[in-house]
Amino acid sequence: MSAVPASVLKDLGISPTFSETGQLADGTEKNVDVAYTWIRVAGREVMTHVIFNEEYTNPLLGSLALETLLVVVDPAGEKLVPRSRFPF
Repeated sequence: MSAVPASVLKDLGISPTFSETGQLADGTEKNVDVAYTWIRVAGREVMTHVIFNEEYTNPLLGSLALETLLVVVDPAGEKLVPRSRFPF
């Protein structure tokens, strides 16, 4: 899921829809608030999940949003590009 500092989401008027417990890379579990919201990236707009993250973190565009937007990461060009084919 995408993740944004909680204060940014609250400033945008986005409220949590539900809470979920997930597992971090180090194996610890963490309960987080989650909302559905619209995002616009690379000229495309979709509704996706977003986690209310810690204040010291940078926003993260998650794989769910990338797949829904039908874009992929071009690491060499350091940009997002449209998928070449629609996945069925």
